[in-house]
Amino acid sequence: MDPIRILIVEDSESLRILLRIILDKSGLPVQIEEATDGRKGFLEICKGDFDLVLCDLRMPKWDGLTAIKAAHQIVPAIPFIVLSGSILDSDREAFKALPNVVDVMEKPVDSDKLIQTIRDVMGRKRDAK
Repeated sequence: MDPIRILIVEDSESLRILLRIILDKSGLPVQIEEATDGRKGFLEICKGDFDLVLCDLRMPKWDGLTAIKAAHQIVPAIPFIVLSGSILDSDREAFKALPNVVDVMEKPVDSDKLIQTIRDVMGRKRDAK
């Protein structure tokens, strides 16, 4: 099985490390890249071939929403899982209404839910081929 190429877009180094540990221990074949803000994440998406993006909501330079909307213009099929320290139900629904957002998760991230969501997304992508 080819590795799942995942981009982590998160300004907190400790959370990037935690997400990397969760993904590495998941048993999934993953190849992980990182970006420290939404603009850098967008640039990585433009030059990379990612299967999935884990994206923080609030970051410097570009926030998650800006990065997601810009990425959708370039790579409309790339799925995003949005991560946030706190999110209102109305914001959650607004994000889920975006065509490339597959889930919105609050931090601290439930590692089992994250891995299951990644498995579900990759299963749908495989079935669509």
